[in-house]
Amino acid sequence: MDINKMIVKLETIKKVESNSKEIYESANDLFKIASRETNHLGMMVSDFYFAYYYFQFVKNYNKALNYINSCLEEEKIVGHDVYQMKSYALKASIEIKLSNHYEAVMSVLVSIKAARALDNKKGIVRAHNILGDIFMQLKDFDYALKYYDE
Repeated sequence: MDINKMIVKLETIKKVESNSKEIYESANDLFKIASRETNHLGMMVSDFYFAYYYFQFVKNYNKALNYINSCLEEEKIVGHDVYQMKSYALKASIEIKLSNHYEAVMSVLVSIKAARALDNKKGIVRAHNILGDIFMQLKDFDYALKYYDE
């Protein structure tokens, strides 16, 4: 299976909320092929889904952070705005779980910038929700409500 088809498969699996094992196995297959072919897009996407897997299913936030940082390094080479938006949003969510509020805010700001460049309203809404989550964790409910409303 070629790399682009594998990426589409991973995106589809995530959308239909498939089980974690399928996401992990597909990301692993993509990583093996992308590494062998030195395909930075494939490595970036596989790192993103490994981070997603460890964040969403395993709850190992440090491991998820390592994968998302690796994804972002690959993104610098690839220059893929959609994955930049998604990756920084995921990184912000991970940073919230690790109580790294400053890093979370910085990641959200990059995500918002990418979402605005793409005119991606869903990405902007997701970023505002993450900001609301940050303020909820800081127990600043007025600001949390403000960002949730936006």
